[in-house]
Amino acid sequence: MLLTESALGTPIVETKLECQIEIRSEYFSNLTAETSRETKKEVATVIITEYGKNLTITVEGTEPIITVMTGNTFGQLKNYYNQSTENVWQLTNELNYKGGGEGSNDLRIDRNTGLLTFLRTNSSKTSTIKENGSGYCSKVDTTKKKF
Repeated sequence: MLLTESALGTPIVETKLECQIEIRSEYFSNLTAETSRETKKEVATVIITEYGKNLTITVEGTEPIITVMTGNTFGQLKNYYNQSTENVWQLTNELNYKGGGEGSNDLRIDRNTGLLTFLRTNSSKTSTIKENGSGYCSKVDTTKKKF
């Protein structure tokens, strides 16, 4: 866990986790009615940033996997739901994309067991993509008592 201050003096708390996750992807073409599926295992890094009342959680493997946040940083966020407690980080984002697409990102990390689960969906006129994943995480800095 890293504690720094923003330019305004607000503390920024950053926690890093390393996770072994399995990701299941499904792609459905609305044009051809074809479906393809893929499963892969990934070593991922999770970065949890707490800045005042704002929370951002990013999961990255060999490429970005999922990001959830409280706040409209990218301009695509329609709504967010933060059900986080001292025992779990849990955020859901509803997204609108340019060109009429929509999606959602849902991420949950059990702060006691380290279990990470996520569901990401993206839909457009031509296709739907669903990705879900799960796996266990551990702290990068083991001197800290909890996530």
